[in-house]
Amino acid sequence: MNDYKHTTLNRLLFPSTRYRLVLSGIIILMLVAAYVFVYFTGGTRNGYLHVMYIPVILGGILYGWKGGIFLGIFGGVILGPLMPLNTETMEMQAFYSWTMRLVFFSLSGGLVGFMYETIRAKVRQVTSLYTHDLTTGIKTFNYYWQNNDPSDKRADKVSVSFHINNYESLLVLLGSSEYATLLENIHSRIQGFLPEDSDIYLVDRRLFWIDTSKESFKAIRDDFARIMEEEVIYSESVPLYLDFSIGVSIPDTDKTASERFKESDIAALHAKKNGLTFAVYHDEHARDTLLIERLGALPSALENEEFFLVYQPIIDLKTDKVSDVEALIRWRKNGRVLTPDEFIPLAEETRLIDFITEWVLEAVFKDHLRFEKDFKHIGLAINVSYRNLFNATLIEKMTTMIKNAKLEPDKIHIEMTESTLMQNRTTTQVFLSSFRSEGVQTILDDFGTGYSSLSCLRDLPVDTVKIDREFTMNMHGDSSMYDMIATIIELSHKLGLKVIAEGVEDVEVLNELKTLGCDFVQGYYYSKPKEIEDLIKYIRNQKA
Repeated sequence: MNDYKHTTLNRLLFPSTRYRLVLSGIIILMLVAAYVFVYFTGGTRNGYLHVMYIPVILGGILYGWKGGIFLGIFGGVILGPLMPLNTETMEMQAFYSWTMRLVFFSLSGGLVGFMYETIRAKVRQVTSLYTHDLTTGIKTFNYYWQNNDPSDKRADKVSVSFHINNYESLLVLLGSSEYATLLENIHSRIQGFLPEDSDIYLVDRRLFWIDTSKESFKAIRDDFARIMEEEVIYSESVPLYLDFSIGVSIPDTDKTASERFKESDIAALHAKKNGLTFAVYHDEHARDTLLIERLGALPSALENEEFFLVYQPIIDLKTDKVSDVEALIRWRKNGRVLTPDEFIPLAEETRLIDFITEWVLEAVFKDHLRFEKDFKHIGLAINVSYRNLFNATLIEKMTTMIKNAKLEPDKIHIEMTESTLMQNRTTTQVFLSSFRSEGVQTILDDFGTGYSSLSCLRDLPVDTVKIDREFTMNMHGDSSMYDMIATIIELSHKLGLKVIAEGVEDVEVLNELKTLGCDFVQGYYYSKPKEIEDLIKYIRNQKA
């Protein structure tokens, strides 16, 4: 049995041929030693004959119940009719005495052998469940860990990741049972052209890992993608489209197996993201590695209070004063300050986004207490992720915090991007309507960058539209962009909506927006995002 690491326990449970021969020799020596020891200590009358249980029990462990019974009989015979009761007088044992001892030896060896055979069967069963996928029976990567040292650094090994990109669509189309059959077909097709020194493992329902040698990979490299594209996989005579990407980690004497497969995964995801079939990991993918490491550091960032808030003023063009401030989260990490674009998309792939949103709300209302006495007229714009809509507990907490905040509800603005609002209209509409019933208003952020802007304005309870900076920063000198912004402002006003233009950085753009009747602006022309103390100073100076 070679499916297990050679620990002491596994050597006893599943000895190799070499180890079995060594143990057999030891047992034979023990049998001889037991006979000699009993004979020279005066025979069976002195009770030393019980040393024979040692080789008998070892025989049961090594050879099972049959071997245990055989060695029990053998030990009973050599310590029975072949062994005097008293070696000084050479008096022989009574028949019933040595036969009873033979029976006890045999029962002991057989019972121990039966117990160990049962344990072996259970260990095989548990190990198979651990090292093979329950549905398909395909070896998982636990099998690799079981038989290899993942910390070994092999310069002759290549790691390949085969990623099924349209996994969700196929699973919905086929159902779990048929999808399992599809995985078996994919596995058998890949296994069919892999060289003998290569192996394939199922990591999860969308990913296979292939462990092969450098020379073997060269042999399949050019044909891998072509063969998988040519193979048409059928389910009930219906051809299925398999969208996949392949990532490869090249051999490296400094890389362990774990590191190599991590790199091949990143390369496969890079290929998927860029519409490629095949990608080899290289240094440019280090950014993807950095993102994964950053995701792992997010939980500790919350615990270690590495997040902080900055606020960017929103200016009312009628008064040229601050009407609202938008709360923006920052992450102070390793001497750098990370903006939301560098970590919020990562958090949105996990439940961490709920904890971050809750932290932002608590921090915003806590900060507001510091300046609400002097600046009651200033509203707060708070960004909320689309993912938060699926957490009923968080929404309830948000509602409670807003109700308890010492701020008029109409001074609180929930800000969500157009693309996230469109992902699930029903859920979004219920969410925004519940806040509107409390007097809270909604800002539609990044307007114009999505694919269904007009239907957003028609169907969702939105109060304010924020024009994306990509439009405002390019409107000066670009007549088509100018006309587009003019149309957005005119349409929004006809629907009873206010308009904020972000990304205002120069006076020319500001004047054009004023001419078009834009209600509010936000951008570096007035102020960069500021921490709370600097914000208070800014508002006081502007008020003065």
